[in-house]
Amino acid sequence: YGQYKEDLEAYAKAEARRLKTLQKLRKKEETIRKKQLKTYRSAWERRLAGYFTAFWHHTFAKLG
Repeated sequence: YGQYKEDLEAYAKAEARRLKTLQKLRKKEETIRKKQLKTYRSAWERRLAGYFTAFWHHTFAKLG
């Protein structure tokens, strides 16, 4: 019984370690995937970007 308990304890520790490393890896992959995805802009951000673009094209873009 004692040997079985020690083996089970070692197995549980190894399994917990393996699951923890898998979870860290999955979290890291998720953050990388989120960075690669292009985020959508909200309506007011699109509108504001449109105004700045028009302003730029009619003013500073003509200077260069």
